[in-house]
Amino acid sequence: MHAAVLEAQTFRGVGYRESDQLELRLSLFLGQRDLDVHDTDERVKDVVDALEGRIAGRRSRRRIAPIVLSGQVRRIILEKDTRSLRGRPFAQLTISRYRRRA
Repeated sequence: MHAAVLEAQTFRGVGYRESDQLELRLSLFLGQRDLDVHDTDERVKDVVDALEGRIAGRRSRRRIAPIVLSGQVRRIILEKDTRSLRGRPFAQLTISRYRRRA
């Protein structure tokens, strides 16, 4: 996940400042499989950990350069997508600047 985000940022010329508040939109491609609330929670934690540079979980001492800082994510939108995509990706992640909704 971390490497894919870095590659996409480099390709598109996107970056964020430490002061930016961010929104994550995560679509999980699970087909017709039921999604348990614990599965959802764990997948979101995995994504946030990867973005924050924690490659082996929250308690691990192994770290890589963070893409976003802890506390920078203001909103997470999670969607279960039942489509089957070519190449069978597990998820699609979009990172954008947080904008308060009216």
